[in-house]
Amino acid sequence: MKSLIYATGNDLKFQLAATAAKDFRVEVIQKPLDIDEIQGEDTEKIARDKTAKAFAQLNQPVITSDDSWSVTALRGFPGPYMKSLNAWLTTDDFLRLFSTLENREIILTQIIVYQDKQGQQVFRRQTKGELMHEARGHLPSGPNQEIITLDGDNGKSIAEIFNDHDLSDAAGTKVWPDFFEWLVKK
Repeated sequence: MKSLIYATGNDLKFQLAATAAKDFRVEVIQKPLDIDEIQGEDTEKIARDKTAKAFAQLNQPVITSDDSWSVTALRGFPGPYMKSLNAWLTTDDFLRLFSTLENREIILTQIIVYQDKQGQQVFRRQTKGELMHEARGHLPSGPNQEIITLDGDNGKSIAEIFNDHDLSDAAGTKVWPDFFEWLVKK
């Protein structure tokens, strides 16, 4: 069985990776690192920089991931800034912010970056979803997960998916098989 370090302090992201890894006989080891994350609108650039810093600290193969949330009606806002918004806004704040939007489409862009001594490999996946009119479920990681449903999740919020421990086929896990399939062939 292969093992790989996932440099993240986000337990929910780790759960998604660990769940997907089982199907490929890969053990994912969570390693929270103190990494100064750059800010900007380019999610891939942020993820690549974070991975390079993690690799420099560990000097062994490592993965990181980064998510970007784009509200179509708001021309891509908040993008990579969702983590900051989750720290500042409550669920009710998000519901009020989005309450007048007719087009409630949201696009989740997930990026995984693997790095070893040979360099980096990037995996990207976009999943459409919708901003809900009410919150359902609860997660400590961020209120946005209580008001977003992704296509393929049968109308459940992301929080409900986690609350139900129904991660194996959740829409938010689809980038991971792409990565693990590549890893086991490497």
